[in-house]
Amino acid sequence: MEELLVHLGLAEPDRRRAKVKRELSAKKRFEVFKRDNFTCRYCGRSVSSGDLPVLKRSDDPALDELMVQMGLARYEVILEVDHVIPRSRGGGDDMNNLVTACKDCNRGKGARPLAQP
Repeated sequence: MEELLVHLGLAEPDRRRAKVKRELSAKKRFEVFKRDNFTCRYCGRSVSSGDLPVLKRSDDPALDELMVQMGLARYEVILEVDHVIPRSRGGGDDMNNLVTACKDCNRGKGARPLAQP
């Protein structure tokens, strides 16, 4: 409807630009994971924990933690690529600004450098 009103001269076009989320290529993402040995650079969790069964969070977190500490199971680790200097603060997509982070660390960190509280 808005396009019709603009076309008829009854409304001004919206000059605001929509934010476009830039995605990293699969190749660059894999290069970051490979460089970091498929390990979170913040907490050290890794997807290469051998043949241990993967725990999904259960109703008994204490038991889950005990099983992990005893080496009987491991937590599921979802890896993401994180920008050390966030894009929102001028950080780029060069390899020096990209690190492997588990989902928990990356989502908890938000758009701020890790050193900030």
